[in-house]
Amino acid sequence: MPREWSPLEARSDNMDSVQVLVRGIDNRANVSDSVTITAQAKFMKSAKMNLLMSFPTSSPEFSFQYSGSLSRMKLQALNPFVENAEQIRFKDGILQTATFDINVINGRASGWVRAVYKDLTLAAINKRTGSEKGVFDVIASFIANNIKMRTDNVPGAMKIGRVTYTRKRDDPFFRFVWLALRSGVADVVGFE
Repeated sequence: MPREWSPLEARSDNMDSVQVLVRGIDNRANVSDSVTITAQAKFMKSAKMNLLMSFPTSSPEFSFQYSGSLSRMKLQALNPFVENAEQIRFKDGILQTATFDINVINGRASGWVRAVYKDLTLAAINKRTGSEKGVFDVIASFIANNIKMRTDNVPGAMKIGRVTYTRKRDDPFFRFVWLALRSGVADVVGFE
């Protein structure tokens, strides 16, 4: 059985050329109203990723804001990530660009995801074997690709994904960040 891991687990094969800047942390008496983290990396050895996170220092609740972007890439480059996290495989497709802006207040995420892509084709895979050839996997793939999935999301027929996710009691931080973002991606693409 494959080892379970968080979708955003730190792995050297997911990020490369990472640059991070943290502002608002000070050893002196100067107290900032927020801590901001700005990061840039090459994601999945394919696309430039930018991320901005802002945490209010005076808020006792689980509240923060994050936004970012991802540049052009072949969607198959995401397979090592989505096969484990979502039990799907990208068979084809090109992401032109993706941007997102998410606000979290007291554990409730809201915001939007904008993704421009073409020719998206998915295959459902078996969680234990990784195969897409089982009868139920073939049926699930057919339904996803032919009935409800948005295979193209381009200007003129653009769907902006709505982010809605509430933190579960056992959600670690990075899992929550991914699941909130995933809710907007799912809204754009049309899968749950």
